[in-house]
Amino acid sequence: MGRRPMTHDQRAKMRARILEAARERFLEEGLDGLSMRGIASKVGVSSMTLYLYYESRQDIIRHITVEGFKQLNAEIDKAAKASKPSDKIRQVADAYIKWALANHRFYGAMYNYVADDFADVPNDPLLNGMERRTESDVNDTANAIKAAFVAAGHSDSAASRHSTFLWGALHGAVTLQIGGLHAPRGTSLDEMKDQWLALAEQYLANIEAEKKAAPAAKPAAKKK
Repeated sequence: MGRRPMTHDQRAKMRARILEAARERFLEEGLDGLSMRGIASKVGVSSMTLYLYYESRQDIIRHITVEGFKQLNAEIDKAAKASKPSDKIRQVADAYIKWALANHRFYGAMYNYVADDFADVPNDPLLNGMERRTESDVNDTANAIKAAFVAAGHSDSAASRHSTFLWGALHGAVTLQIGGLHAPRGTSLDEMKDQWLALAEQYLANIEAEKKAAPAAKPAAKKK
């Protein structure tokens, strides 16, 4: 007598077991150490069994990556509650840096592997949904910075440009720090955050100085 097909609940539990094993392996060894054979060994099944639940190694990485975005989403959402723009910037930057440094394997996969390896999957519903989320809610970092510029009297389009630059600087600083290229690994969270905030404040001061130095626009001549 053949084995009974798994129920939906049993299948879901096995998928969760596989993903948990993959996550543990990923956190221990990174993407380079994540193999189907290693995952299968951790679960206690054959490598071929994994393909009954996930299409490929890439499929498993997709799910791990989305989990990283969800975790970061939650931290940014909690940090973005302050009503004062400057406080919001500080709290969001603090949460962003703290989460990224504590979860550097997730962070690297989220912003490197997805961009490089899933660029040819434009209609991937799982990743595309997270990308939309990233552009809006996860990017509360950029939105918080933008709010500060808008509050300072900048137009929406100018505030968007400035916030994109500063968010890029924050992302770049975190990426370089994780890679050991920016500063000694002993650099504290507060030091990194303060360095970035100093950059943001100087950037804003320069823009304000340029605005004051720019000649006022002449009113249009009245038609006779």
